[in-house]
Amino acid sequence: MHFTFDIGLTVAGDIVAFSLVTWLLLFNKKNFGERDEMSLYFSKLLYIIMVLSVSEALIYIFDFRIDPNSHIIAMILPTLHEVLITIFTLVWLAFVNFRLYHNKAYIKRRFWINTAPLLIITFVCAFLSVLFYFTVDINAINEESKRAVLVVFISYALLLVLRFYYFISSIRRLVQYQRQSGAMTFFKVSYLFVPIIAGAVLTVFYSRVSFRILGFAVGVALLYYSMYAEKYYIDEATGFYNAKYIEYLIDFAKNGKREFGCRMHFKFKDSGSLEGFKGDFKKMIPEDCEIIRYSPDEIIVLALVSDRALSHMITEDIKEMAEESSIAIETKYEQKDEAAATVDFLGELVNEDNADN
Repeated sequence: MHFTFDIGLTVAGDIVAFSLVTWLLLFNKKNFGERDEMSLYFSKLLYIIMVLSVSEALIYIFDFRIDPNSHIIAMILPTLHEVLITIFTLVWLAFVNFRLYHNKAYIKRRFWINTAPLLIITFVCAFLSVLFYFTVDINAINEESKRAVLVVFISYALLLVLRFYYFISSIRRLVQYQRQSGAMTFFKVSYLFVPIIAGAVLTVFYSRVSFRILGFAVGVALLYYSMYAEKYYIDEATGFYNAKYIEYLIDFAKNGKREFGCRMHFKFKDSGSLEGFKGDFKKMIPEDCEIIRYSPDEIIVLALVSDRALSHMITEDIKEMAEESSIAIETKYEQKDEAAATVDFLGELVNEDNADN
């Protein structure tokens, strides 16, 4: 076996990637298991990276030098590698769709239609690889072999472009949704793609060494931890944000990234009434609002707009629905002064909370 430093460096990167995703899988299972659907998507991504790291390590260890004519080494492992990256792409797209729509029926109905081009070109590439390595003598350079190489190269180049298109489209949709709704504050897409792109670029410049899978592992790990940080601000009983989230929003407001025009207060008779009403309550609140459990028996809703009529309508509808369920509730609406800063508007809530404590 011709084992070089370049091979050793790649294998070392794959070992790090494998170790990282294994630890994440154990951490994810211990803390969330199957209770959180988002964690299930992450588990699938992590399992794919695990297989990718093993397959890449095998490719570089064998390095086509044990038996240059071995179809197992020269064809199956690289082809498996590309198929797995396509599967990673599909899981990522399903993950994005779920984050945006939270509608499994819609995903099942539209997902396979939207991703059909990627599936088709991946199948074509795998088929051409098998055909090439079993019908073309790579040691005999002639016009036929050159044409075969060109066809395989073009097919894989098309697959790369198609994957790139799907990834860019998903990023664009996520960023657009974040800007319009103000939701998914903790979902940092750059955390995933910057390491992936960095790994790909380094692999291009140092062609004998591959950092691609390590980039995937680091990217998924960073994205996972950025979303895991959100758990610190979640009230477990309701699934709404807790009072600590207000301070997080203040930091964003200082940078001009979040603006709120009004807030609605909903005070329940007791915490049990609040928790029992949480499902109906959430249905009545627009998606671009922030729902915060301010205290055991009180919820505050922060709205982006200063539309008094809209806020009044929302509070009255919720009050009416609560009364129909025999739940006592008090409502209050506060509008931000046009000259006031969002930081001060939110800061009032923090000061009130500190005063109560």
